[in-house]
Amino acid sequence: MTTSTTSPILGESFAPRWLDPLAASGYRLRRAWPRGMDHLLLEVVTPHGERVAGQWFGDQERARHIVGRTTGATLVGQVVLQPHGADRKLHPLASLVAEPGHRLVAHRPERRAVVEGERGYIKVMRPEKFAAVAAGARLAHGLGIGAPEVLHEDPAVGILETRTLPGVPLAELLGTDAAESSCFRAGETAARLHAVSIPEDIELPVHGAAQEAQVLNTWKRRATHFTARTFHEPAPDLPDPEATQACLLHRDLHDGQMIFDTDHDGILDLDLMAVGHPALDVGNLLAHLELRHEQGLMRIDVDTAERAVLEGYRPSPVVMRALPAYREAARQRLQAVYSLRNAELAS
Repeated sequence: MTTSTTSPILGESFAPRWLDPLAASGYRLRRAWPRGMDHLLLEVVTPHGERVAGQWFGDQERARHIVGRTTGATLVGQVVLQPHGADRKLHPLASLVAEPGHRLVAHRPERRAVVEGERGYIKVMRPEKFAAVAAGARLAHGLGIGAPEVLHEDPAVGILETRTLPGVPLAELLGTDAAESSCFRAGETAARLHAVSIPEDIELPVHGAAQEAQVLNTWKRRATHFTARTFHEPAPDLPDPEATQACLLHRDLHDGQMIFDTDHDGILDLDLMAVGHPALDVGNLLAHLELRHEQGLMRIDVDTAERAVLEGYRPSPVVMRALPAYREAARQRLQAVYSLRNAELAS
């Protein structure tokens, strides 16, 4: 396989006019996630470098309604800023963030958040989402693939705590002399994940070619709506896996989800586990490595990184035939995702 020669993943930073009131106060947008055609979840950066979650609404009245019901939130133009875990639906979040030794790691307003604690990471979600996420976390740990142990569950308020995995994320190793060997190790880790036998009493969703194409098309459509950017490349023709090739998928396997210690390989965030084509995970990982090269975060070139991943993974001919299409789908999705980010600030 050769490195893609299509247009770069990174483009111009997302800078809509409605950000002007925030910019006037010294805030900068880091990234945005569409929740529809008139609603974005946001992460902005304060003048002091602190990350703050927020939401933009195309409807000013809706923005006023949300801020009036979210303790600690403020309204700037049509943006609801939600610092320090302020959230009307994730009820325990603000108090968790305020506890000594706790740090807010991620916050997507009214959907989910992650807080780093003394023992591990605490996921906070809406209670109606808890059962599926907790069951997936318990399953992932029990499969022996390096997923973190579940330490505490509170389904009534949507809290799931998992133990911190030892080691260093692949994302940090890419900028070191261990970049090539770490990419090889990433390939080995992906191969072990795909070789897992799924227990017969466990029914996971199927994520095939049609489902992946739908994800890609949704991102393209929403990114086009918000950025007016045209995504020229035609969507690739994705193959479904043969019956003997379908396997356990991570579905968001990238350099931030893999952690390596001296004698332990870890995988994070298996909330999207499904059954599908192994080329999906491998293609997603390779597309992210291409992105890291564009960002100047890799010590090695893309071809070397790709070769190391594939040497560690040892793909079958079936996977190799499908890999270019799934990698291209991941590239195109990342183009859409990163069109809604500040290229200088977004990881």
